[in-house]
Amino acid sequence: MPKNKRNRLISSIEHLSNIIESDNQDYMNENTEFLLSTIDKTSNLTLIYMVLDNNGMMYSTGGIKGLLASTFDARERKRYTSAKNANKLIITEPYTNAYNNLVSISAVKPIYIKGKFIGVLGADMDNVAFKSLVNYL
Repeated sequence: MPKNKRNRLISSIEHLSNIIESDNQDYMNENTEFLLSTIDKTSNLTLIYMVLDNNGMMYSTGGIKGLLASTFDARERKRYTSAKNANKLIITEPYTNAYNNLVSISAVKPIYIKGKFIGVLGADMDNVAFKSLVNYL
């Protein structure tokens, strides 16, 4: 991944995590989907998502909102556990994602409010989005 694209991916996650970690719950309750959508429209990311630790609630730009099927718990995904355990933003190795079955990489960051872990914020980029970005440049 080119350095500038990697930096934009990381910057998107850092910016949104700063808003979440500010602990303005009224703002977050009203604007979570809007914030995800805005970042989605201004980037070449495949999927941007937030998963809450206490109940597995997931918000994403891929039309996913709420608790997912009992057979899927995003908190058990390697991306989630790796970011949580690392206690910092991670960039994954390429993997085949469950969203569209394409090879992807993710930037995932643990989110804390007042020092308490509340979940993760992540962004995925698949090889199709990456190729379109390269062709655009």
